[in-house]
Amino acid sequence: PVSNFTTDWTDGCVLGALTDAVSGGGFPENRSMKSKNALENSRNSMDAATKLLSIQQVITPEEFCTSNLDRLLRITYLTQFLYSKSYLSTPATVSVTGPGITGALCGSETSLDVKARVLKNDQLQVSVLTPSGSLVPVRYQQAGVGTHTYIYKPDTPGVYSVQVKLRGEHVTGSPFKLRHASPFTLTRCTAEGPGLVAGRVDEEAQFVVNCETGIPGELQVKVRGPTGSVAIGVHSPKERNYVVSFTPYEVGTHTIGVLWGNRDITGSPFECNVIDPTRCVASGAGLKSALVGLPQQFQVKTDRAGHGVLTAECKGSGGMVVSIATAKETPESYKCTYTLRERGDHRIHVWWSSVPIPGSPFLVHTVLSADASKCKVIGLPTGRLHVGKSYGFTVDAGGTGAAELVVATSGVLKCRVTETEGGQHYITFTPNDIGLIQLVPTFAGSPIPGSPFEFRVNDPSKCSVEAATLTVGPHYVNRPIDFLVRMQQVGEGELSAVAQTLTVMADIEVRRQADGNFLCHYLPLVDGPQAINIYFDKTAIPDTPIWLFVQAGFQVDNIVVVQPVPGRFGSFIVEQPYNFQITTTGVTSAKLSASGKGVFTGTELPVSVVEVDSDEHMVSVEATKPDQYVINIKWGEEE
Repeated sequence: PVSNFTTDWTDGCVLGALTDAVSGGGFPENRSMKSKNALENSRNSMDAATKLLSIQQVITPEEFCTSNLDRLLRITYLTQFLYSKSYLSTPATVSVTGPGITGALCGSETSLDVKARVLKNDQLQVSVLTPSGSLVPVRYQQAGVGTHTYIYKPDTPGVYSVQVKLRGEHVTGSPFKLRHASPFTLTRCTAEGPGLVAGRVDEEAQFVVNCETGIPGELQVKVRGPTGSVAIGVHSPKERNYVVSFTPYEVGTHTIGVLWGNRDITGSPFECNVIDPTRCVASGAGLKSALVGLPQQFQVKTDRAGHGVLTAECKGSGGMVVSIATAKETPESYKCTYTLRERGDHRIHVWWSSVPIPGSPFLVHTVLSADASKCKVIGLPTGRLHVGKSYGFTVDAGGTGAAELVVATSGVLKCRVTETEGGQHYITFTPNDIGLIQLVPTFAGSPIPGSPFEFRVNDPSKCSVEAATLTVGPHYVNRPIDFLVRMQQVGEGELSAVAQTLTVMADIEVRRQADGNFLCHYLPLVDGPQAINIYFDKTAIPDTPIWLFVQAGFQVDNIVVVQPVPGRFGSFIVEQPYNFQITTTGVTSAKLSASGKGVFTGTELPVSVVEVDSDEHMVSVEATKPDQYVINIKWGEEE
């Protein structure tokens, strides 16, 4: 369920479902979306909305999939769906199918499907008249987005009239004249063909239906996959013979219902297992090079490939066949092992339910024994590393022989080795604690040159600023500001700080204390909004920059106005209160008043004045709409 206009929309899946629903099923791709692909989902959904419904992209997909997007901007974009009329059907574009308009058996329920995109279901009206002109009760049932099913039961044989109207107008073909016959026994009706048993994603599957019957009616075929219906095609090469085709778009069991005269034929419903061999991924050194006489391995992952059987075979250049043992490690992962008996090139064939997987056959070269001393390290990280950040470097093992690169670690959250072309191995790792960590890469069981590799790790995210002295003003030019940065469980590193004003960048003095914390001393030389940026080993620490406002402390006729601290650089935030402090020491007695108005919208700005004591007033403003506001403050009748 959708409960807000922020986080519930960021993965793009809800937007895809909305686009599909409003367009009347025009965007079925939304059913296969995964939450982890937020940007891709948002981009595809917005493009589909533009194409199908002429929805303008007033925001970008990158903005849409972030929770920081202003909710009013998201609402502005989504509001367009309410006024999009391009998807609505007209009487001329409505289609009606089913035995309910072609004829069926009396005494049994029959149905008709109306394909129409409407705002409300009651915009469609269906009525059925018996041969004598009386009305037959009709029951409504929604079959899916854009499809409306109406069910009725004819009791008397003869010619019936079925009227289908959209917003009071007959649709194409209405009223439909048809004959319902007396029930009698069906003769033989069979279906056969590979499409009833197995299929592949995005490839057409077929089967043949042979019917012999003496009753009026029509062939009905429905194919449904794990998440929805699949479109079918039917053509009749000769009377009572039909060729049915469909193209599945997802893996899994597809149920195929074949009916004649509104009844299942023998064997219906059928179950077709659909696979997707293109989802299979084979990897490992054993697919590229191998040592004669030594066991070689590679892996095959079958995530989202469907239910199938993995088989593999290796053939030498002379025609010799080498068996490959396959062992299931997980429900969707296999380990394959083989041993070559002769030198020369070999080809490894891998099949998923008798269908070659991507890359098959793989060309394998026999190579010399591995030599770890010839490995080269490229791009090794330097300096201190940070907890939670990923790092990587390359080990070039090209020309050193075929072997596995293994990395032992200490103090590392995770480490991964990815082998690329030409014997290149890319090692990625993520430290999970401060201090000293080690990585020990070995090739063919021997350490590579330079191993072990040691790194010092710190954690800037553990730095914390006692921000009260910064955020609680007032602050004045040439008055020093001191604040403390605490360094609990941070590790070794250097702290630096700088103040950013409208015109200059000013360094902040940083002094380490005996307890390991840092005292920061800043002397502002200019007034206005300023950002305090604090870095630990050149990485911004949490909750920075910190914004403050430095004032010159100007005074006119003994009335001092102290500016508020902005919510962000140069602006205020809607629906957030901000205060002005006004001191009236030594002035004649009068009443303080204030008012504000938007420059562009003319919106009145709510302003309240509270007398703190006889010499001090607090003015509070809270904007309800984005705008540039002019605030007038009067002492008596004078501004």
